[in-house]
Amino acid sequence: SYFWDFTGLADGENYLIAITASDPLALSNSDTSDAVFKAGNTPQVSLMYANGGETLGDSVTITWTATDSDSVQTSLLAVDLDYSPDAGATWSAIDSNQANDGVYFWDNSELYGTEDYLVCITVTVTSGLFDCDTSDAVFTLDHHQPRIVSVVDVPNDQGKQARVVWDHSPSDELGSPLTIAEYSIWRRRETRDWDVWNGGSPEGKRAASIDELPNQLDAAQPGDHFLVTGTEASSGSVWVFLATVPAMQFEQYAYDAPTECDSTGEGGMCWSVFFVAAHEEDLLIHYDSGPDSGYSLDNISPLPIQDLQIHAESWFTLQWTVPGEYPGEQPVSSYDIRYGTVPVGPDTQAWWDNAQVCSGESFFNLTVGEKDSFGVSEETGCHPELYFAVKALDGRPNASGISNVVHFLCGDVNEDSIFNVGDVVYEVSYLYKNGPAPTPGASGDVTCDGIVNVGDVVCLVSYLYKNGRPPCGQ
Repeated sequence: SYFWDFTGLADGENYLIAITASDPLALSNSDTSDAVFKAGNTPQVSLMYANGGETLGDSVTITWTATDSDSVQTSLLAVDLDYSPDAGATWSAIDSNQANDGVYFWDNSELYGTEDYLVCITVTVTSGLFDCDTSDAVFTLDHHQPRIVSVVDVPNDQGKQARVVWDHSPSDELGSPLTIAEYSIWRRRETRDWDVWNGGSPEGKRAASIDELPNQLDAAQPGDHFLVTGTEASSGSVWVFLATVPAMQFEQYAYDAPTECDSTGEGGMCWSVFFVAAHEEDLLIHYDSGPDSGYSLDNISPLPIQDLQIHAESWFTLQWTVPGEYPGEQPVSSYDIRYGTVPVGPDTQAWWDNAQVCSGESFFNLTVGEKDSFGVSEETGCHPELYFAVKALDGRPNASGISNVVHFLCGDVNEDSIFNVGDVVYEVSYLYKNGPAPTPGASGDVTCDGIVNVGDVVCLVSYLYKNGRPPCGQ
């Protein structure tokens, strides 16, 4: 044998060795390597982290140092990273052909949580020579927790619901060493009036910390409230148990969770905070997600008003029945009341867009199924001819469709939709023969002075027979 120190020899992968033996008579024989081999200076690598004994979450920054005797080769080292989940029995690739910058961010959130992980770093020079280093001892990946992906409004609903979407616990898979049985969903109560939610009793369901809330699952009913009583920052908060979802080895789960309130244009944002816990068969063993928040919106408009009318026994009041919303019955919060001086025509939306906002006095109780009314101002009412329509608005606000349109004809005191001598007779009868009043009262005030008197009769006669100005004309 012979020890060959080839320090300083250029790195290469096409080397051969020839051995020649000679005797004193100068007879000789030689043999050459059967195939080429690599030769040169082997690089050196040292794994710094994770090197054993650590307990890691669903991501970790692996660090190492690696050098070659040739400084140029050091920068050219290619780095391969592998992991073993079973103390070295099997290996899988993390990544390959990475730059030798000494740092790699490893997202291991999809791996099972166990206590037998190892990492191996392999560095290779351009000649093919390599070195590797493995964790000195096993480390733990502790990420059985589910992860909330989003909390979003449930579309096309009437509000008070947010869709909580979460990625499964990595242990909720076939082949996992653990068994996840179910998930529990919790929401923080933003109104911290514990006495109200505990029936006025100082005793009730409590937990020392948020982490201990899922420990109560075995005895909890959906809707139960729990007071956090510990010394942590969340002490005094109230959490509501919402529901459980069975573990089905899905990649992702979703639950439409009730919220405390909706975000609206009037009231502003209303946030709801949730967390999800993954439970083993023993419900006391659970893995909790971090909290996440979202909000809900009322996405359904009120039903359109269908019975808008001018109240016959009023001076000039619009009246209608308060509509609800489909599929539930929620009161509206306000109205958009408009008028125009030209007929509606076939394009109702175009008429609405050009109509004016009506001024007047509101008489709203906003109770579904009951009557709301609006007193039209004298300024608005003093036109020869008017058309009215209304939209109902909720708090978001969503607007209903356009209501039926009602027509007002100044001087049409008998409500027959035309203006003729019959209206003169009707007004004279009202003033001097105790006849019925104009319906509505404003229809008889053709001079727009706020009262019905002989001056209005004179104006009617003048218009009909003497080419005078029209009723309510300017």
